[in-house]
Amino acid sequence: AVVSTQSTGLQCSISTAAPLLDLELINAFIDYKSVNPTISKAGLNSISKKHTWYLCEELVPLALYSDMVTVEDKEMIADRLLQLGFDRDCCKNRDVRQEKEGALATVYGKSKLPEVPKVTGSRLVDSVGEDSVMFFNILKLNTSFLEK
Repeated sequence: AVVSTQSTGLQCSISTAAPLLDLELINAFIDYKSVNPTISKAGLNSISKKHTWYLCEELVPLALYSDMVTVEDKEMIADRLLQLGFDRDCCKNRDVRQEKEGALATVYGKSKLPEVPKVTGSRLVDSVGEDSVMFFNILKLNTSFLEK
């Protein structure tokens, strides 16, 4: 078994594929533990410090727009987003402050990098959370396609 970052590296410019590629690389390093625990641990440590931001709640919805993500995974992400709801106005990483003349301004904080899974088999839907709604709100995207 070999862990190759070649395909991930070649496709890293495709932001919609990044959540899936990051998760696949993490799962590959977890699987590699049976071959060489030292390399597996080093790879996972490197990924956890620099390469998990596409798996944060705010960016994982990019996967909905990827041709590389299965329809099944997209449906699970959509179902989770619909469960969370788009009509609420609360997210963990933001602060709403009163501005002059009664206007509200939203200040979005720095995303917290998610922890790297310890076992293989993690799915993109595992990274969807209440801050995933921000992706659609900030970009003012229509979410009706999620209900199909």
